[in-house]
Amino acid sequence: MKRKIVKLGPSTLVVSLPAKWGQEFNLKPGDELELNQEDSRLIISTEKSLATKKETAINITDHTRKDLSALITHAYRKGFDKIIIKNLNPKLFQDIKEITKNLLLGFEISHRAKNTCIVENLAEPTPQESNVLLRRIFLMIKETQNKALTDFEANNLDMAEIDDLRNQIDKFILYYRRILSKKPEKNQALTWELLTFLMHIQHVYYYLYKFANDNKIKSDSEIIKLLQESIIYFGLYYEAYFKKDMEKIRKINQLSSEYQFGKCLKMIEQKGKIAILHSYLREIFRLIQVGTSPIISLILD
Repeated sequence: MKRKIVKLGPSTLVVSLPAKWGQEFNLKPGDELELNQEDSRLIISTEKSLATKKETAINITDHTRKDLSALITHAYRKGFDKIIIKNLNPKLFQDIKEITKNLLLGFEISHRAKNTCIVENLAEPTPQESNVLLRRIFLMIKETQNKALTDFEANNLDMAEIDDLRNQIDKFILYYRRILSKKPEKNQALTWELLTFLMHIQHVYYYLYKFANDNKIKSDSEIIKLLQESIIYFGLYYEAYFKKDMEKIRKINQLSSEYQFGKCLKMIEQKGKIAILHSYLREIFRLIQVGTSPIISLILD
């Protein structure tokens, strides 16, 4: 929408706020608004919650049944507080329970009828500071790395804990994206991009671990060594973000050829299923390196 600028006094420029937006957030004269400048954009936001909860409906068809998890999590991260699921096959109700429990922080199934159920925000926590949430996500990925290394060294894999770590990280990333949708912040697009890379890095560790577990693959010294080096490599990524250290970015890029086109590629050329593990490890190194893009922009801001 467009608004005309009105001059008030010798130097003050004024624009009016959309009436509908003011009503939604119950804004009154004297209320304070938050203004953030982002390049040529001026973002206006309020600390107030919506006067009414946002809701959306998902109609389950033969075409959307396989996308149930994606549809629910997208509605959640877009900021909807009430998700009505219609035309529901009773056999899918258990799937919805698992999705809600594992991925939707603060949400519960509040109503269930024959072909309908409602998932809504009943106990969502107060939004945490951005850096606190991001640090928690980074540290859970580090926990995943250490879990994988310890289990591969012992040749004793157990999916239970690695499943739980994946669900926790996905849950916090979805929650952070939900916060960004409801209350935009500076560099939102870059933060969203960073969250995407973090999720992908975690998922590759998960699939590496799962493939080894499902195929009863015994680890070797090369796998152990690359897992150790991937932990160090991700440590550079962690420090680059939290210390705004461009030197760590330089180091990541310097090592990228060695990992992506040297050690890992050489091992992938081996025959047998263990080469698949090396391909997963190569992808981890690749994601960490290309994932520096939003961090560079955030450092330069």
